Amino acid sequence: MRTGAVSAASGSAYAKLGNTKVIVSIFGLRESKKDLMYGDIGRLNYSVSFTTFSTQTRGQGSDHKEFSSMLHKALEGAVILESFPKTTVDIFALVLEFLY
Repeated sequence: MRTGAVSAASGSAYAKLGNTKVIVSIFGLRESKKDLMYGDIGRLNYSVSFTTFSTQTRGQGSDHKEFSSMLHKALEGAVILESFPKTTVDIFALVLEFLY
């Protein structure tokens, strides 16, 4: 694992475990858009994407939705959004290689 993989991000890391390689970038805290300004809790946006060469099969398969769901479940319990009202945090995970 190596931190600071994306210089423009607030925080980022490159992780490798076996044949799986992922870069995760975090952008925020930033002020939420006007339509979200009146909430009592912060907002967490997340995205998991795969490079076109990351898997043996082409395209965004069912793994994409499964990993997005797993990321959501992991983060919703770890980030206390009530502490950051009217703010947004964006989290992007880019799978560079995924062989199973």
